[in-house]
Amino acid sequence: MTRSLSVVLAAFLCSEGVLARGAVHERLAAVDNQLKESPENPSLLLQRTGLFHEHGDHGKALEDLRAVGPPPFLPLSNLHNNVLRDTPQKANS
Repeated sequence: MTRSLSVVLAAFLCSEGVLARGAVHERLAAVDNQLKESPENPSLLLQRTGLFHEHGDHGKALEDLRAVGPPPFLPLSNLHNNVLRDTPQKANS
């Protein structure tokens, strides 16, 4: 029984979702550290917007997106639209 539980636990921990969340947390921490040095850097804020969005934290993604301002060109516009689309209505107001 213990071996079976170990195998199931190992499979769960190695699943893509767990690893992906960990990777997002690590990348968020790295960008947060960079933002301590340059808190209004639009490039870093947009990186963090994408990471929050990937993580499913749409409210925080929207906050960063608002801090950057309106998108000046198409790729940012797509990110902007994706965040707005995926943000629950109450966080979007």
